[in-house]
Amino acid sequence: MARMSLQAAFDQARQWLESNDLDRAIGLSEHILQSYPNNLEAHRLLGEASLANRQLDHAQESFEYILAADPENIPAHVGLGVTLERRGKLEQAVREFEQALEIKPDMPELRSQV
Repeated sequence: MARMSLQAAFDQARQWLESNDLDRAIGLSEHILQSYPNNLEAHRLLGEASLANRQLDHAQESFEYILAADPENIPAHVGLGVTLERRGKLEQAVREFEQALEIKPDMPELRSQV
């Protein structure tokens, strides 16, 4: 792989995620994490791409990792909530959405999820 800046790698992974090129987004996120294993942005990208790719175990691991380091991370609460919802764990999913709402109560998208 050609050398690129960390920001360029994030931008590329986001672009692949947005264009639904999920395997490439996952691969690049995992590549970033080899060099920066504690990088929360890379974990978020990996979680979102894994969720979109229906790799629910991996998505859950990524979002839980983020929340262990940053318990007020709203995208991770929402991502974990969606993941749990898709796994049929509705009570746990609602708790994640409620936690996100407690952090930022003025988000109507969250209110509609709950």
